[in-house]
Amino acid sequence: MTSLSRSIGLAVLLGSVACSAWGGTITGTVKDPAGAPFPGAFVQARNEKTKITMHVLSDKQGRYRVDNLPAGDYEVRAKATGYKSDPRGG
Repeated sequence: MTSLSRSIGLAVLLGSVACSAWGGTITGTVKDPAGAPFPGAFVQARNEKTKITMHVLSDKQGRYRVDNLPAGDYEVRAKATGYKSDPRGG
């Protein structure tokens, strides 16, 4: 039996990045290769300096929100079984 993996990645779209005295927020939408919202993707935001990582799941519309992040640069990526990740930084 042969298994095939999809070489097309999930797109992580950063909707907004906000920061306050209590921490920052990253929001966005995960989309599948056809451009449709992708529910249930594992979204990871990793601080590039401290390596601290936060995980959330995208909702039914593919939206995600990561709250209370310390200031810094983050790499954001979405993961789902059978898909390759398409990391975004900034």
